[in-house]
Amino acid sequence: MAKPVEIEILLKDRMSAGLETMQHKLDALMGKASGTDERVRILSTAIAALNTQLAEMKKTAETAVPDLDQSKNISAMEALKSKIKELQEQLRLLDETADNTTGCT
Repeated sequence: MAKPVEIEILLKDRMSAGLETMQHKLDALMGKASGTDERVRILSTAIAALNTQLAEMKKTAETAVPDLDQSKNISAMEALKSKIKELQEQLRLLDETADNTTGCT
């Protein structure tokens, strides 16, 4: 049975540092992964965690005081969306590679 994957992301004040740390942890997990299925699971877990964080940030932004400067939050959400897209592309390529490998046998 596969071990559950936990990816911790700290995005409050240090979005870039949090994303860099997450990427390093993700790279380490991917390097230790024993196969394509595990890599897919790791990427899927990372994407789900980032989507959850993004949803929380959007909810916080929606309930914020109207006069509050949201520029940093908007920038952080955009960086998070970009990282999600990047990981989704990695997942798509991994799936494509797995499909091509399976199709060759």
